[in-house]
Amino acid sequence: MYSLINFATFIQEAPVNSDGSGMGVAAIIIAIIFVLIFLAIYIASLVWVYRDANRRGKPGIVVALLVALISWPIGLLVWFLIRDKV
Repeated sequence: MYSLINFATFIQEAPVNSDGSGMGVAAIIIAIIFVLIFLAIYIASLVWVYRDANRRGKPGIVVALLVALISWPIGLLVWFLIRDKV
């Protein structure tokens, strides 16, 4: 708990940008957290597509690459709609 209090104090006392806009360390940390969450969801969905395609008798790597290359969320929806029923 002590480290969380130190972290909160650090964020509150973090310097602002040189132009005084107030977008300092906190904004960078929040942006990094959002990017990491997005990357985790992206990778997890591609792993799921790969395993799902293999389970259905399709080449998993090809399907996963197609989902990744066809504008990721749209490719994921297309795979979800056109996959064979088990």
